[in-house]
Amino acid sequence: MLRTTFSVFQPKSYLSKFQQFLFLLIVSLLPLISSAQDNDDCFMCHDDPALNTIRNGRTLSRYIPPHALDKSIHKNVLCGACHVDAVVEDYPHPEILKPVDCGICHEDAQLNFLRGVHGRAYQANDKNAPDCKECHGTHDIIESSNPDSKTYKMNIPVLCGSCHKEGEAVSRSYNISEHNILENYSQGIHGKGLFSSGLVVTATCNDCTATTLCCHTQI
Repeated sequence: MLRTTFSVFQPKSYLSKFQQFLFLLIVSLLPLISSAQDNDDCFMCHDDPALNTIRNGRTLSRYIPPHALDKSIHKNVLCGACHVDAVVEDYPHPEILKPVDCGICHEDAQLNFLRGVHGRAYQANDKNAPDCKECHGTHDIIESSNPDSKTYKMNIPVLCGSCHKEGEAVSRSYNISEHNILENYSQGIHGKGLFSSGLVVTATCNDCTATTLCCHTQI
């Protein structure tokens, strides 16, 4: 009985084991190949400036400029690699997609972020807590070595100040010991080194707050 059962699966004389393996591999991958989509598929809808949706009574644009990714560090990444629940067999995809999980690729940075003061606030659903896109951007993320980057060394004080400067929600809502941080930094030795002398090796916010992992130490 065992010999009979085994013989059923013996390869034909004209079909090598390798050919059989290759055939089975191709068959198993057919669903993935048939459902694969590239960025052009996404732009069939998202290239429309009139494309929008209503969320909590607000009209939000879903238009993505065709060249939005041209300078991005993610320009060679498929939309579906980040927006995984947008990869569907039948369009349209669900109107409400899950937030992008940057930790799929940036695991260490995400773990450090979640351990820090911002990450703990984020996990507690604090409305003022930043997530990745608050500091890095979305489709327009570029190398931090690029002066146009939000996280370029000389831009970091302004980036942090966008939430922490006087009058902003963070300074009004929390008991933070430091005040006038942008002014004090700019007039201090580090600020003068950065803004007046252009010394990009000087200390900025993320260097001095690394002990609290306010970000992930290296923005």
